[in-house]
Amino acid sequence: MRKLGSIGAPVAGTISFYASANSLTRKFVAALFTIIAIVGMSVQGAGVASASTSTMHVVGYCATPQGDGTANGTVITVWPCTGAASQVWTYVDGEIYNPHSGKCLTAKGDANYTPGTVLTLWTCSNATSQTYGVYVNYITAVGGLMITNKGDSFARGTYLTLWTANYPPFLSQEWTIS
Repeated sequence: MRKLGSIGAPVAGTISFYASANSLTRKFVAALFTIIAIVGMSVQGAGVASASTSTMHVVGYCATPQGDGTANGTVITVWPCTGAASQVWTYVDGEIYNPHSGKCLTAKGDANYTPGTVLTLWTCSNATSQTYGVYVNYITAVGGLMITNKGDSFARGTYLTLWTANYPPFLSQEWTIS
């Protein structure tokens, strides 16, 4: 991805904006995710994020537990990145972990193959509903579904869900962790 520029933010520091991959790369990713969806596995191994500074984000918005909650079942929402401890996430061995809560990003009701499933916090258990892959910076769940803002909305408090991958991905599906 090509860096477009940065904007200084008084609370969160610097927010960088990136251009999406070119059309040929998107077509390749689309084909790869289609294969992943058919086979029902995730692609892993894009590196391990730093526990102290990583966020799961898209264009200045971060994945944030609703009300900065830490309990099992807390819904994950879209919120402007503020640098809050609840917005810190790590990606290790296929799991996306929230150190503030001590819990993992989990498809509600273990419905990781169902489009529209809301993402929540839950005690880490190595379940398939907690398994994600990162490929070309996009996060995908087992079965090829992508993390997506509900209704493609960027309104504060919008739930994060799993949804069928669009190719090229909509901006609301370009979630990355770094």
